[in-house]
Amino acid sequence: MKNLELKIPPVAVLLATAAVMFLVSKLHLCGFGINAIIRFEITGLLGFIAVVVLGLSVVAFREYRTTVNPMHPENTRHLVTVGIFRYSRNPMYLAMVMLLLAWACYLNEVLNLGLVALFIMFIQRFQILPEERMLEGHFGDEFGNYFRRTRRWL
Repeated sequence: MKNLELKIPPVAVLLATAAVMFLVSKLHLCGFGINAIIRFEITGLLGFIAVVVLGLSVVAFREYRTTVNPMHPENTRHLVTVGIFRYSRNPMYLAMVMLLLAWACYLNEVLNLGLVALFIMFIQRFQILPEERMLEGHFGDEFGNYFRRTRRWL
């Protein structure tokens, strides 16, 4: 399975997951049972937080003039540990999860939460773990210290 590591862009995995979630929602199997107005408020809140987290992540990367391209972590010039990265080692992926949760809520399909879980497992196995190995090799103790004090997700 190592041949899938760093091969599929996370945005492509996000979009594919969102598309499958849409198809699953058309089956109308198991709604959340929450008032539509409340669902839309939750959707908006999750979406807003996701966009803010993503924006803060990109700004931090730009300030350090390092790559935001997850397909080539070897091009990373600086280990970003400030701002939003003090709380999560992977705020961009966290934002993607929040977007999928917002989408699941909007689509009103409980089963889509399972697809969000599959997205998390896929991204962790084929994107995050290989990135962490590369960062450890590239930054050594600096990454090791960051790894120990900052959670992977939240």
